[in-house]
Amino acid sequence: MAKQLELKNSTFSRYRGLIQSIVLFLVLVIAVLTFNIYTIFLVERNSTQVAAAQQLRGLTQTISRDLYDLKLSQSEDIRSPHIQYTLSQLTLNKDRFNKIVSAFDQGGVIEDSLGAQVSINALEDNQKVSLEQIKLQWHSLNTKLDGYLKVANDINTPALILDQVVDSTQGSSVSIYNHTNSILNELSQASLQQATYLRYLQITAISLAVIYFVVFMFYFVRRLTTSDAEANEARRETTEILDTVKTGLFLLDNDLNIGQQYSKELEQIIGHRDIGGKNFSEILTTMISVDDMDTTQGFIKQLYNPKVKERLIADLNPLARIETTVDDLSGYQRTRFLDFKFSRVYSGKDIIRVLVNVSDITDTVKLEQRLLQEREHNDLQIDMLTTILNTDAALITDFISAVHKHTDTINEILKGSGTSQSELQQKLQKIFREAHNLKGISSSLGLYAFANASNAFEDKVTSLQKEPSLSGDDFLPLAVSLDELIKLTQIIDQLNKRISSSQADGTVQVNVPENINKTTAPLFAFTQNLQQFAQDLAKRQFKQVKLTTQSLEDATPKTSLDEAIRDIAIQVLRNAVVHGIESPSIRLTRQKNQTGHVQIKLHVDSNQVQLTIEDDGQGINYDAIKAKAISSGLYSEKEMESWENRKLLGLLFTPGFSTYNQADDDAGRGVGLDVVKDRVQKLGGKIGIHSQPGQFTRFSFTFPL
Repeated sequence: MAKQLELKNSTFSRYRGLIQSIVLFLVLVIAVLTFNIYTIFLVERNSTQVAAAQQLRGLTQTISRDLYDLKLSQSEDIRSPHIQYTLSQLTLNKDRFNKIVSAFDQGGVIEDSLGAQVSINALEDNQKVSLEQIKLQWHSLNTKLDGYLKVANDINTPALILDQVVDSTQGSSVSIYNHTNSILNELSQASLQQATYLRYLQITAISLAVIYFVVFMFYFVRRLTTSDAEANEARRETTEILDTVKTGLFLLDNDLNIGQQYSKELEQIIGHRDIGGKNFSEILTTMISVDDMDTTQGFIKQLYNPKVKERLIADLNPLARIETTVDDLSGYQRTRFLDFKFSRVYSGKDIIRVLVNVSDITDTVKLEQRLLQEREHNDLQIDMLTTILNTDAALITDFISAVHKHTDTINEILKGSGTSQSELQQKLQKIFREAHNLKGISSSLGLYAFANASNAFEDKVTSLQKEPSLSGDDFLPLAVSLDELIKLTQIIDQLNKRISSSQADGTVQVNVPENINKTTAPLFAFTQNLQQFAQDLAKRQFKQVKLTTQSLEDATPKTSLDEAIRDIAIQVLRNAVVHGIESPSIRLTRQKNQTGHVQIKLHVDSNQVQLTIEDDGQGINYDAIKAKAISSGLYSEKEMESWENRKLLGLLFTPGFSTYNQADDDAGRGVGLDVVKDRVQKLGGKIGIHSQPGQFTRFSFTFPL
């Protein structure tokens, strides 16, 4: 039965062109006949109008004749049959004249010369010029006729009335007759033209039919003789298409076995060679989870169920826009976004295969993500500017100065020499450290647009750090992102200058307590921003935190030590909230206040400055440090058996090391304490760490003056 259906379909396909040509010919014949009928209709309509115009011309003469007859019969008795008949004919002809004129003007029904009712259309606009003249002449004559006919049966009616009507008729009938002839000529010309069109159409249709028949015979006889050669050519072209198409195409049977023919691009897209005859499940095992695999198998089974409508389950496709890691056939694993589309293949009404089309939509998805990021970035710029308006201008000035220093440093690093992989990786690490500093100080001020831009910059650096092989050209995207940071800084600088100008004019006042010295006002504003920074961090981490500061305002403003204290406070405060402070539920189980407490103290004497940052969180988890070092491949378990806690603490300051499971905007990149170590070393300071598991962690930093 299936073979008979296939043979039937093959035969239909073979003669499909012949059938389509015959249908096209019939459509052409029907179209010509339809136009022919329409043209005949127009000719008949014009013939009716011509007859009406002729009748109108005759009525002009008849009315004039009846009036002259009445004038010659004035000596007769007005009740004589002759006069009464003439009056009735005059009335009837006048009414007919009115109806014809009205029908020519707006269309209507009139009586033809035989008394039959016929419908005529209104004249065309170019034909109504003569009609208007007729109406003008007839209006005057018709008025006098109506006046005469009202008194015509009165024996005392003066003869002068009839004389006036006759005189009017003499003046109007000639004009009406001539204009009626003009209408008659125009209608006759239109009828002649339409008849000519009809004749040309018939000649053209016959000619086309002959030409079409000749072409039809020549083409299809030749087509039938070469059908076998074309079939072979079609098979060859199919193979070429499968070899050149840029998407993955293959067929699946009911057991999920892949057909022997598939597009060459498929191997590159899914990262597998020689997949003909393999089971689709084997290929998907390396690409999706077990649960998704079960869902996919169930979805494909439903495609073979004829009771299920294909379009109704299209939205349930589990392999639409999936993110997966595939082998690019050159030994490297690449993250790609793939889109699988499934379509049924029918033989008659039977579903015999499922056609799968796989597309690599990585570039499209990345473009969508980029557009979304740019839109979010623009929205955040507005929030950033709003934040600047509510932040101390002097603090913003210090921020701009710090950003310039960091961006200049990044720029110098980018321009620096380096060709070996180790040198290039060191450049990335230095750039990462500076970018992390930028993110920290911008986050502390609530400049989240700038912080997000810095975070995006960090992401690009991280992506480069994962590359197995680097070159100088790989750093070009960083230069572009650095330019975006510089542009954002310029926007902040311009707005801050306007604010500063307003403050100088006395229009804006900074809310600083009277007991705070003006020289330390920026540091006071910084402590206020630290409070907000701590609350924002806690909110993002679903925690509750209270921050207290002591003597931060005692630092000497606008010094490198002052900047270091700010940077260190930001980085360690972030670590305390993210890593140290527990969630409210966990703190309650440990009989702690559900609000965590972080203290920042600054002590300044004649010889040194000491910064202490302490939290009452869970303390440092040395086991987690060791496990992370082993899982990341830094050290083996055997190498770390004898490590003391003090040595484990050193790992926290290693670039890229973090116990945080997943990197986000607040933690997980392993740069925060690396930045702290860098700032302390540059100032010749020392770091002290003391921690009690489940109780607290204290960082102390000592700097010489």
